[in-house]
Amino acid sequence: MDEWTYDLVEKIKEECSKSRFIHEWPSSCVFLCFYHRRTGVVRVPKLFWTNSLRNEFEYWKNNPDIVEDRLMEHAHAFYGYSIIPSQIESILEIGAGPFTQIQYLITPFRHINSITILEPNAISYMKLNNCKYKGGHLKGHSIEIISDSIESFMEKQRKLSTTNHKLYSIVVAINVVEHVQDAIEYFHAIYNLIEINGLVIFHERWFDHPRDGDCVLEDAERLHPIRITKFVIDIFLNQFETLFINYNKTLRQQKSVCKEQGVYFIGRKTK
Repeated sequence: MDEWTYDLVEKIKEECSKSRFIHEWPSSCVFLCFYHRRTGVVRVPKLFWTNSLRNEFEYWKNNPDIVEDRLMEHAHAFYGYSIIPSQIESILEIGAGPFTQIQYLITPFRHINSITILEPNAISYMKLNNCKYKGGHLKGHSIEIISDSIESFMEKQRKLSTTNHKLYSIVVAINVVEHVQDAIEYFHAIYNLIEINGLVIFHERWFDHPRDGDCVLEDAERLHPIRITKFVIDIFLNQFETLFINYNKTLRQQKSVCKEQGVYFIGRKTK
């Protein structure tokens, strides 16, 4: 799959544009090559992922007045994260973007001993004036910054001895899967990075039909190539003890003309 080239993409576009299924995915017919009705698009060639990563950076670079990414929408949907403990040993946010979601959890009433963010664009984002962790600090807290993809990071982890693997008390993964190259690897990583009795704070949207994903995420080829179904999310969440779950649409989703569906979930890893 990673042997795809720009020339091959253009040839595939030409061929799939003739398909009788083209109406199912109007924004980018080439993604029909990776689509399965049960799971959606769970993996794409690296070519598509690197393009979307670059475009994501350009978007935030060209919008310097934006200083958060749906921070309050997510906080409200999680009811202010009220069930999250006030004492946290370690927390990791995967796909933090330039702003993070964990910034909401950093308050004078909560002690967090160790904060880590894993973001492939982190080094580039830190050059932007609107980056929340510019200078290596987040709301006055020194943080560890890992500028790597989740797939590459886990590959490096597998090469270490089990005693050198760092596990986290809480892993935050909010609205990330659409930005990764391999959704299955991403879900495995979340689970494997949480210590026993640790928590996951998770939010994703699902798209059980390609048209729904096109409406919400727009151009798949430019920014959001991964489109998963509820079937995939349910398998992942069933590994955890449910502490909090919210399927209600946020105010923004209620006003959307798209068939946007998602889940806000906090769960405990018990084994």
